[in-house]
Amino acid sequence: MNPEAGLIGMKWAKFKARVDHIIHPHKKENIHNPEIVFQKGDILVVRHAQSGNNVDWQALVQHPKLTEKGKAQAKAMGKLLKKNKVKFDLVVTSGSTRAEQTAVIIMQELEQTVPMVVERNFRERNVGVNIDKLGEKAREVQEKFSQWKHSLSDDVRWDAVPNNVKGLDLSNFETERQTAERFQKALRKLQEEHPGKSILVISHAYTMTAGLAALSQAIPDSQGSVFQHVSNTGYFTVRSKHIVGENTSFQIVHSNTKGTQVFEKGK
Repeated sequence: MNPEAGLIGMKWAKFKARVDHIIHPHKKENIHNPEIVFQKGDILVVRHAQSGNNVDWQALVQHPKLTEKGKAQAKAMGKLLKKNKVKFDLVVTSGSTRAEQTAVIIMQELEQTVPMVVERNFRERNVGVNIDKLGEKAREVQEKFSQWKHSLSDDVRWDAVPNNVKGLDLSNFETERQTAERFQKALRKLQEEHPGKSILVISHAYTMTAGLAALSQAIPDSQGSVFQHVSNTGYFTVRSKHIVGENTSFQIVHSNTKGTQVFEKGK
């Protein structure tokens, strides 16, 4: 074997891995034995645990509570954080019942007592009067809106704002870009008001998806698109690179969008 060729191959492998990390900074996930990357001053954003709305998409309510499985997921998240010796100075929720329940259970498992505040910019994406439609499978959406060009598998929920499509009321409907902008605004606010503090944020799927895409520099265009889904208790760690007023820069240093794994008895 040519030693020079072997060296070039090794360099290429390292270069390829580096490029892949830049393009997909949240790609690598350890689901079975997750370890959380977190240091003092970081912000850990966690999706709330399973709620009633996550079980029955066709019977959505405005303020669902956690299911028994959801409570178990939140406890598992707390145990994971405790195992990794993560300590928080502040807890921030969107203000929703399911987010607050998740936060309380996690902190109980951590045996930490810290201030808890509400930041509405971490709330779920506003879908206006179309809340019932967000539970439909891709196949059902395709049948209703055949003029909308798309490519969706049936195991994902649609999450886009199509232009000029009959049957949708787009009033008060937040785009992914708008959702991502307020998510980042909330992060800047936390950095400005609580510099150097370690913070736990409990947010929501669509908001986190938009935020993750934006922080990974993959913000969707005006047509909208479908990104990697954030499961219940899925999370990612946000770290500020520098703080210059409105130009605060953030980066994703770790993520596990699958969340904590909880198996029900008999399954």
